[in-house]
Amino acid sequence: MALLAVNIPLMNASLDVFAFFAVHKVGAVKQRAHVQMSNIHLATIAPCLRRARRQFQAQMKVDTEKTATFEVKNPATGETIASVPEFSRDEVAAVVDRLRSAQPAWERLDFKRRYSTLKTFGQFMLDNEEEFTDRLVEETGKARSEAPNEILVLGEAIRYYGRKAAKFLAEETPRPHSPLIKTKSLKVVIRPQPVIGLIGPWNFPINLTLGDAVPALMAGCAVVIKPSEFTPLTLSWLVRSWVDKLGLPPVLDVVTGLGKT
Repeated sequence: MALLAVNIPLMNASLDVFAFFAVHKVGAVKQRAHVQMSNIHLATIAPCLRRARRQFQAQMKVDTEKTATFEVKNPATGETIASVPEFSRDEVAAVVDRLRSAQPAWERLDFKRRYSTLKTFGQFMLDNEEEFTDRLVEETGKARSEAPNEILVLGEAIRYYGRKAAKFLAEETPRPHSPLIKTKSLKVVIRPQPVIGLIGPWNFPINLTLGDAVPALMAGCAVVIKPSEFTPLTLSWLVRSWVDKLGLPPVLDVVTGLGKT
């Protein structure tokens, strides 16, 4: 199963968001095509989210029972600090399939509810800043004074895309560029890709993964992240907390492994 690996500058809003979408142009003769978005009540979506969350938690139990693992070391001391599951090709595909099944309910939520979800996640990081810092320092070797900056930058990304997503993703009605097509109407409708794949580096394991996941999630995509094999621990803890501790919709997941994963 092919995944899209992206690493786009954090605040380049238009490019960041539009990278996650297929754009469809719809023409109509002598009339304007109208696409109406249904205002679906949350109660109709909740059962889908609960079912997907149960599947996610069941998979998390399977993940903890994996036998194939690799070691993560503290770069400052050389000490082994964790053994992490190494996902196979089939296991990665299973994660993507699970995310794909949960994504439609997430897409049907409006921008306000998606933003509220991401704010809850951001608040969790702030509330657990000390544990976040401990984990990040241990696996990256960063100075303790620098580690919390990743929380602050990610919080800015959540606020920025949460407030701008509706504008960036609004439907467009381009004007005809030629007299030959003045009898037609055009509408650009932006829809999310079901699952976005991100491959993260070791040096900023949170900002350069979740920083790109934020606009994708705001757009209605589900996201799977493959962190660097050198620094997978803090990100894995955050993603597990998304569902296990916060009970948020299961549209964010992580797969760990070496280069072949």
